[in-house]
Amino acid sequence: MAVPPAFVPGLEIAGDFYAGVVRPLLADEFPGLRYAAALLGPGSEVAGFDTQRSTDHDWGPRLQLLLPDEPSGTLTGSLGDIRAVGDTAGVAEAITAMLTRRLPGSFRGYPVRFSLSGKPARAARHHVMVSGLGGWLTWLLGFDPRAGATLLDWLATPTQRLAEFTTGRVFHDDPGELTRARHTLAWYPDDVWRHVLACQWQRVDQEEPFPGRCAEAGDELGSAVLTARLARDLMRLCLLMNRRYPPYSKWLGTAFTRLPGNAGLVADLTAAISARGYQERERHLTRAYQAVAERHNRLGLTAPSTPAPASSTTAPSRSSAARGSPPRCASRSAIRGSAGCRRPARPTSSSTALTPRATCDCCAPAPLPPCETAAGATRQAMTTARPVKTGISFPMMSAHDVVAEYWAAAEARDWDRFGALLADDVLYRGPQARELVRALQSGDSGSRGPTAFRDHRDQAGRGGLACGPCDRGVVTAW
Repeated sequence: MAVPPAFVPGLEIAGDFYAGVVRPLLADEFPGLRYAAALLGPGSEVAGFDTQRSTDHDWGPRLQLLLPDEPSGTLTGSLGDIRAVGDTAGVAEAITAMLTRRLPGSFRGYPVRFSLSGKPARAARHHVMVSGLGGWLTWLLGFDPRAGATLLDWLATPTQRLAEFTTGRVFHDDPGELTRARHTLAWYPDDVWRHVLACQWQRVDQEEPFPGRCAEAGDELGSAVLTARLARDLMRLCLLMNRRYPPYSKWLGTAFTRLPGNAGLVADLTAAISARGYQERERHLTRAYQAVAERHNRLGLTAPSTPAPASSTTAPSRSSAARGSPPRCASRSAIRGSAGCRRPARPTSSSTALTPRATCDCCAPAPLPPCETAAGATRQAMTTARPVKTGISFPMMSAHDVVAEYWAAAEARDWDRFGALLADDVLYRGPQARELVRALQSGDSGSRGPTAFRDHRDQAGRGGLACGPCDRGVVTAW
């Protein structure tokens, strides 16, 4: 039985593979070629999270060679003149063919040719990917950041993708375009950062009372599950505060524990999740909330607050610093550009008053959608003036202005202006009341604003929808 090689981190292998094998081959076969060489994109080794376990799938010496989209001149290689001006695809094909012929069978004990998960062994090939830079950027991110990133680009791109592009390592970049693109996406613009922080605080606020409520009802399992969800949201919040794009679930804990000065918070969240009863769970959660709120103060984004637990009138617990605290409200007010945050009364739970409660013709208007929906709501008001379904148009607006306009229109109950900011496919889902809220569409009668429906369908989809507050049937088929 073959002895596996000693583990070497993937970024180190990729750097050595490029310097010792790929670069000399390119210099020999294609002198004068301008390109970038890097290891970016999917893979635990890109973020430095890889271990010996990572070598059991999709593992080996690999990297990307990224070519300018419009190279000039004619490149002479071992096959003669292989392309005319601008033939990036032809260059990539020739380089790939050369590497297929000349790459060694293994490097530092790892096979250079291997198949990916789910592929037959006969599909083994080398994994030096050669591509035009523009096509590769669009494949990874969904857009090309070299011309800048729009508000829609920022709001629509998952943090995992942004992390895959901004971590990793660039080994060589003759044209400099890849380095500039990575610099562009190194972190959110300030107004977008404030928005995502406020949205993350809102997620914590919406579920903060629920572990206690579940425990009161005798549902220890539900209380524990909700505690884990809150821990996850706090972990993402801390990464955002530290200007780190949160990775997907498998590596979220690893990224979180690597934050500086995090030992106490890691201990409290671990203890909260593993607690045997709610009182112990609550104690550790409250300490965690306070610690995160204090971190928010240190950012200096809003006026400082004094995080402290307070008695809750809606759950059998002491409210954490996050629920009802100045940090959450101040985060939202910073985005809105207002001096303070007017919070509605909370008659039953932390999320009830923020649950969409727009109504049918027989009911009165109601409070507003939660701040986390603003990202989806602003998709059609991102760039230029345009006619919209209500006849209202918007000039060029920054992210700060768009989100401020969203909240101003909603609080004023100016539904025409509010609806003009909504994309046609936006659908609000109330977290507790099983309500679905959509924007007014062209041809809708009246101007009372978004319409809310309570979902009475069973798991098989039978039943219908009714007006949320009065339960009057308004939709019989979905």
